[in-house]
Parts: sequence; C-alpha cells; structure tokens
Amino acid sequence: MNGGPNEPPRILLAADDAQLRDILRLEVLTWRRGARVVTAAGGCEALVCLGRHDPHLLLLELMMPGLDGFGIVWELDRHGLLPAQRIIVLTMMGPAEITRRGGLPPGVGLLAHPLDRGALHAALDHGMAAIPAFR
Repeated sequence: MNGGPNEPPRILLAADDAQLRDILRLEVLTWRRGARVVTAAGGCEALVCLGRHDPHLLLLELMMPGLDGFGIVWELDRHGLLPAQRIIVLTMMGPAEITRRGGLPPGVGLLAHPLDRGALHAALDHGMAAIPAFR
C-alpha cells in the first residue's frame, strides 16, 4: 500500500444500520477533512470493498447479520490482509461477552456504543499512526 501524509486517508466503514453508517461517515469527515470514506452494509460487502479500495483503516460493527465483525476481523488476521492495529470495532458488548464469542486479535481497537467522538478520533489517529508512511 502506497500513501503518505499528503494522501487522504481511505477508511472503510461497515455497519448494517444505515443511520450508524451515516453518523460514522460524518464523524470520519470531521476527524479528517478530505478523507475517502467507503461504506458497506454488511460483512460480505466489506470484504469485497477491502479488495477494491485498499483502505488504510477499517471501522466496523461487531454485530451484523451474516458475516459479522468477528468473522471479518479473524479472516483478515488469519490471512494477514490488514494489520490488527488498523482495525477499529464498535460494540455494545462488554469484555466478557467479546471473550465468550472468541475474542479479538491483539491490537484491534475497541470502541463502545454509544459512540464517543473523542474516543473515535483518537482511535482513528492511533490506527493511522500504525502506517509508517503516515507517521
């Protein structure tokens, strides 16, 4: 993946709720004006978008019908397609429930619902810092 500080960040948002996708898209654009935001309404669509758009960061809900956030994250981890430090998940689940469902790879960013703007922006900054060209 090429890129650097002068290239706008490419962010893929995956959430089955259209209203949440819209809110997240606006928050990403508030965080970094000019960011390129691609949205996916579910897990399978997110995997297709990952291949097409080569995002710098993936921001997704854990709970979605069909292929959920857990499945996406573990699939990416298993195949080394996107480093965990560049994945941010949103959830209403507590740590015990996440562990019960198989947990997440080390390094994945975790944000709780309801969404906190400051925490989201900090997680996006942290994810971008994991890309050498953006440090």
